[in-house]
Amino acid sequence: MLRGRMRVLFYHSDKTLQEEVELNPLVGIFGINIPAGQWHTIEVLESGSTIFECKDGPYSPLEAEDILK
Repeated sequence: MLRGRMRVLFYHSDKTLQEEVELNPLVGIFGINIPAGQWHTIEVLESGSTIFECKDGPYSPLEAEDILK
């Protein structure tokens, strides 16, 4: 999290919320590790929020099975 605030939500495969973490550089919480295969989404909490994301390996587009419906 470079600027602003956002919430990262982790889900179980049955779509129930597992955990949520708020990233906020003003209180020293800049980042989080999201394990490969972990269902997750983000909620941006402030206009102008800016993040830097990096992943292992090459980019691969989402497939239908990669989306929790």
